[in-house]
Amino acid sequence: MKTYAGTKYDNFMLFKHPSKSDAKDQLENLPTQINNPFKIMKLWIRWEMLDLSAMLEAIEIKAALEMKKFKRIQKREDQQKTLEKLNHGKNTVGTIFMSKDGKVNKITALTHSISQAEREIECFDMYLKILILQINQAAIPYFKKDKISIYNDLINTYSQQHINNSV
Repeated sequence: MKTYAGTKYDNFMLFKHPSKSDAKDQLENLPTQINNPFKIMKLWIRWEMLDLSAMLEAIEIKAALEMKKFKRIQKREDQQKTLEKLNHGKNTVGTIFMSKDGKVNKITALTHSISQAEREIECFDMYLKILILQINQAAIPYFKKDKISIYNDLINTYSQQHINNSV
């Protein structure tokens, strides 16, 4: 290099020239100055996945409550059929070998169980109404509004990071 330049070749070196020491510092500090916008996107996607799974979980819980209510209604109907048979003097599989006092106790227990089932079904109805209102009127609209604003902020941040990294 010295033969081609005809002078001291250190002046043409990027990192050894005394007036170009700031270039070396800039290149050494470059990795700490650059923010990776894909890391931001990765975190955002994880948060979105958690939010979506929470929303799906709420909907699944609503479906599970509806199923519990349906099963309780079926059980109440079965108990009512059994009670009607016992009140009409007919025997069922569970009461064939019962004494008269046992049948009276069974009728009392079924009556109490049916009234308890009525209260439980009313509670299920109220709980489901509250849950449906919460999901439909509060959670989903807020979810949509929040996601739109977060998405806009994320795109702006992502674009700004790209601009800052290229400058």
